[in-house]
Amino acid sequence: MTQAIKFDTGGKAHWVLERLAVRPHSRLELMELADDHYGRKGGRKVSYAAGALHGAGYVCERAGKYEITALGVTGLATLRADRGLYPRGEPTARVFARAA
Repeated sequence: MTQAIKFDTGGKAHWVLERLAVRPHSRLELMELADDHYGRKGGRKVSYAAGALHGAGYVCERAGKYEITALGVTGLATLRADRGLYPRGEPTARVFARAA
């Protein structure tokens, strides 16, 4: 079963996209900035978020630094509009009749 991924407004992925919209950062730079911003363990969580964004195509890696892609710019605009971002599309729920 595939779990739906959602990036929330104000979440770590949103924070990463905001930083990358200004200039490219390496993973280590993002982790250090996150530790300063979020406190202890913030860097590790931001590292996971950056990896998820990379896997979804919202950021790319060039010369050891993450850069925001055109898809990432669109995603950032969605997050700034207070809407969640679903990389695989909005999930749908299926309801099945309960077996007796």
